[in-house]
Amino acid sequence: MTDSGALDRHTSNKSFTLSHYAKDELLNMVKFWFDHLHLVVPDPEKVADFFVKAFDAKKFSIDKLPDGRIRAELHISGGRMIINTPLPKDSRVQDNPQSRYGTEHFGMKVDNLEEALQQCRSAGGKVTMEATQIRPGTRIAFFIGPDNVLVELLEAK
Repeated sequence: MTDSGALDRHTSNKSFTLSHYAKDELLNMVKFWFDHLHLVVPDPEKVADFFVKAFDAKKFSIDKLPDGRIRAELHISGGRMIINTPLPKDSRVQDNPQSRYGTEHFGMKVDNLEEALQQCRSAGGKVTMEATQIRPGTRIAFFIGPDNVLVELLEAK
């Protein structure tokens, strides 16, 4: 059973009010869970190997799909990463992830930013932003892995 009073406490800000109908809709919403990140790259095995080295991801499978594409699945930090080649007639081109619409990057939380950066460098990542404090207790850094995959590392203490 949901506590409708809890919703009232969280929505009591005068600039944000909900009608009774909207509160009922929020209380009855379907629950969602994050399942996976899906990358399409020219060389899934190279990208998978990088994430194994950089993040200690576990290779779950590498398969050839019926349509000829290569598909790798990794398990990383309780989630899944699916990496495959594009379809044969796919019109995607490699570009700069920082200058396109759509997914720009994904973030990985770490407990030691300097060590994580060193591990990513050792795995072949190119650091694009060194460790930077964005607010007290929170620092970030960015690097690019194989096939222009942009990753943020976040340390929050």
